[in-house]
Amino acid sequence: MGTTRLTSTFLAALLFVVFAVPATAQDADEATKQYTLANLRAVRDLNCDALRRAKLAMRQADIHRSEAAHAPPGVKGSIEQRLRDSEAAASAAFEESGRLKRRLQRMTDAYVAARKLEWYQDVDQAVKIKLEEKIVVAREIITDGCS
Repeated sequence: MGTTRLTSTFLAALLFVVFAVPATAQDADEATKQYTLANLRAVRDLNCDALRRAKLAMRQADIHRSEAAHAPPGVKGSIEQRLRDSEAAASAAFEESGRLKRRLQRMTDAYVAARKLEWYQDVDQAVKIKLEEKIVVAREIITDGCS
């Protein structure tokens, strides 16, 4: 249980450091220019990891729930505590996944908008084709989801 808390704390700290909200509008504009496809994939992978942890915790909660129904009274208290812990872990992981999903959507919107702006500003057709491909890949990152 301590390893799970340590991992969750580490991921939360990492997310805070990497995706801290910019202080000014100029910083926000610079941040949207710095989004890359790798950033989008990293956030999607974090979202998928949070979903996997949530599903695992829900399965554990289901197991504890069925154990609690058939457990003798002396053991029932510890099983119910594990059930509550599993449900809390699942809830936290689902909330984290939701935040990451919203973050990924905002990042993708900003990335696509920046690439469209570059597309309109550039006259070279080869560059425009590459920008279109990047926009398609960014949109695929959201629609593909977790495997």
